[in-house]
Amino acid sequence: MDAFPHNPLAPICGQPTPHDLLRLKKELIANARSVPSDRGGGRHGHLILVITPEQYTTITNGLAFVPRINPGAPPSHDHNATNAQIHAADTAYQCQREEFRTYIEVQNRLMKLLLEAVDEPFYSILCDPMFGYADVTPCELLAHLTATYGTITATELVRNKATLKAPWNPDEPITTLWNRVRNCQQFAHDTIEPLTEALIILHVLEALAASGVMAPYINEWQRRDPVTQTYANFVLHFDRADKVRRLEITTRQAGYHNANHVAHQATPQPPPNPVNIMATPTLQANATTPTPPLQAPPAPNYNVNVDNMISMAYCWTHGLSKNMSHNSMTCMNPGQGHHADATIANMKGGPTTITIRTDRRRPNNPRNN
Repeated sequence: MDAFPHNPLAPICGQPTPHDLLRLKKELIANARSVPSDRGGGRHGHLILVITPEQYTTITNGLAFVPRINPGAPPSHDHNATNAQIHAADTAYQCQREEFRTYIEVQNRLMKLLLEAVDEPFYSILCDPMFGYADVTPCELLAHLTATYGTITATELVRNKATLKAPWNPDEPITTLWNRVRNCQQFAHDTIEPLTEALIILHVLEALAASGVMAPYINEWQRRDPVTQTYANFVLHFDRADKVRRLEITTRQAGYHNANHVAHQATPQPPPNPVNIMATPTLQANATTPTPPLQAPPAPNYNVNVDNMISMAYCWTHGLSKNMSHNSMTCMNPGQGHHADATIANMKGGPTTITIRTDRRRPNNPRNN
């Protein structure tokens, strides 16, 4: 229990809001489920401590969680009992007592975290003059907070929709957008205006359009068959679009740096100072300069490796592609003005785009039109 995933809980400053209570309940549920229990199907830990029995059986398909009662005093053994029988009875008692104590300890730890996360004036009505909150369960305290401060108003629903369609930052992973969608959907789940898939897609398209980098992919999505425009396909479509977008950025940067590096290496050295040459005519006349052997120029490099993961070849007419046998020299369908010696380091005005084959037919070459 010291390893609760949320310890402490996120504090709530002042009067709790529906958003605060939703986050609080999620954290308590995660903590309760993190302590194993064989009861209720054995898959939900001590979840029963923070939700109602009806909610629990809905989750477990009718499997109830019946808490272990206190086994009381240790068992007494018949004078005729064998050692094996005595050992079995003692072991069963120890297991029952340990299970009971674990249940009580988890309940107390959760209650302590909950009391610390919320300011006392907002639940002090549950305090007993003699026993304080000793007989209040986490589920009862959550129910009180939800009934008193968890009502979602029309204004909060409007704010929730505004959050959903707020511009997405393209510098962040697109998973941050899907997390935002999930949180907004959960917030509106039990209200009079739950977020449907169609409404979510509409608002998230606004968020993507406001980012300024997804226009081509938004157009692709809108041209799809409406039957396939489900939210699951929506996430897949823009996950792939974001990967392609980031790959294009990385490829352009790799091409620029390689070209800049080659240009720097090819910078001609300044000629020798003519004044110094004229000042030493005798030395110049007597000096014998060895003639360096002729060397073949290095073979042009048409290929580039992106982040040590994706290899691509460059063609002046068709740009970058994953077809490593297709480059400026080997191109079978060159466009007008094609440069066979264009490489990733020296594109010679060629395209910087990535060629993606969507079928097995050779597309028309716009440079030949």
